[in-house]
Amino acid sequence: MIDPRDIAAVAVEALLTDTVDGAAHTLTGPELLSAPEMVAQLGEEIGRPLETVDVPLDVARQQMLAAGFDPAVVDVAVRAAADE
Repeated sequence: MIDPRDIAAVAVEALLTDTVDGAAHTLTGPELLSAPEMVAQLGEEIGRPLETVDVPLDVARQQMLAAGFDPAVVDVAVRAAADE
C-alpha cells in the first residue's frame, strides 16, 4: 500500500511544478505485496490474525448489487477483478 501522504506529495509536485509535465509515474510502496500479504501484515500490527476470503465473482456481483451499488460500477469492478 502507498501512504496517502506520499500520493499527496506527488500530486502537489505535479500540480505546482513542471518537473513531471507530461510524464507518467507509477506509484508503488517499498515492496510489492499481494492482498493476503497486506492483510497478514495488518493483522501483525494490530495483534490479531486476519485473513482474506476469496469470493467468486458472481457472488461478489450479487452482493454489490444487493448492497445498492450502481450496476455500471459493479460491472467495472467485476471486469477489473476478472483481469487480475
